[in-house]
Amino acid sequence: MIPALILKLSPLARLAIAIAIGAAMLGGLILWLGHREAADDTHNQQIGAQVEQGKAATAAIENVKEANDAEEVIRRDPAARIASCRLHSRTPENCDREHVVP
Repeated sequence: MIPALILKLSPLARLAIAIAIGAAMLGGLILWLGHREAADDTHNQQIGAQVEQGKAATAAIENVKEANDAEEVIRRDPAARIASCRLHSRTPENCDREHVVP
């Protein structure tokens, strides 16, 4: 029934209706694409946060390994123990061989 009514309209009125329908469809498409863009941005931010958390966890594990290795060197090597004592002590003169204990 509606197509019969449209056919009774003048060509200019039919063109105006076609333009209005096209504009409505284009507007809907633009809104839909905008929503998809926002959803993609949110998803990408979440992925980026997860990647950064993974990098931070990896760096923390590497720092702990390095600290454990350094502690092992100081524990086994008397010269390294004395050097560490002299570096970190408030009174480096107390860092002679007799006073530094492992």
